[in-house]
Amino acid sequence: MERPIIIDQTKLDMPNTNAFALQQVLKGVGAIREYKIGDSWTGIERGTPVKPEGTRVVFDSLDNFRAAKDAYYAWGDIEASRKFRPEYPTQSMQRLLNARTTSDPVTLFVPWGVRPEGEFGTSELKVMDRLRSFQTQLAQKNIPSQLLLMPADLYATEVNNQVGDAKATDYFSKVSDVARNQFGFAVTPWSEIRTNNQGTYSQRADELTEDTIKQLITPGKIKSAIEAAGRRSGYTNPTDIRNAAFAYMRERICEAEIVEGRYKPIKVSVVPRERDNQLDRQLPRLYMFTPEQQFPWLK
Repeated sequence: MERPIIIDQTKLDMPNTNAFALQQVLKGVGAIREYKIGDSWTGIERGTPVKPEGTRVVFDSLDNFRAAKDAYYAWGDIEASRKFRPEYPTQSMQRLLNARTTSDPVTLFVPWGVRPEGEFGTSELKVMDRLRSFQTQLAQKNIPSQLLLMPADLYATEVNNQVGDAKATDYFSKVSDVARNQFGFAVTPWSEIRTNNQGTYSQRADELTEDTIKQLITPGKIKSAIEAAGRRSGYTNPTDIRNAAFAYMRERICEAEIVEGRYKPIKVSVVPRERDNQLDRQLPRLYMFTPEQQFPWLK
């Protein structure tokens, strides 16, 4: 039988300890705390008549200890490089730890918008390079990942009237080619994901009437979506702009729920948090890019 790994609690209670990450990895690998009462160690602290003389954490195997350590420090790297607060960090930690313990790659989900003007260039390459560096950081902690880049093709050609079909196709073709061949990312456009989940999509889209969306999304967020549609949808008529805004919110909700259900990913967002909030539902997400780096297709 493999000997357990025992760590004194004082070694974990350092000033720079990330309490959130520590709690998550200990729980994730099933580590337990034991308390010294007299000459014995017990797993029960509550109800004891005396204060424990010591506390220790017990890992049932060396593998579990190493997995916890790797996931803990991987989260430390994320915290050190993040630009904005993550959403649903507990789920992200669970998915990182699961990848570390099972060797089943965690999916890093990255939606990608269309470039309305100009050509694919430096701003896109810099963001893709940073995404690959993030994968390398995870790999150094023995956490495998697959980056799924999703061209938001139907947003450009169906939801909005932002660019012509040919221009959108050309741009996303270039994005896909570079992402696959230069960076090794998987690429699946939203049109393909939606088609492969058409039953789920159709049912959810039918449910998401304007009134239903108003129940899910705050008035301020709806106002912001309408203002964004006025700037970027390609429409000029107020009714068309409003319809485009609600179509966009409907599509985003469907996308988030389908992607979460199918891939159980961590979204690495390249847009501001406020653009994702509410629309991304319970999709865990990280924010690693400054405002200057966000929206690389608009730079």
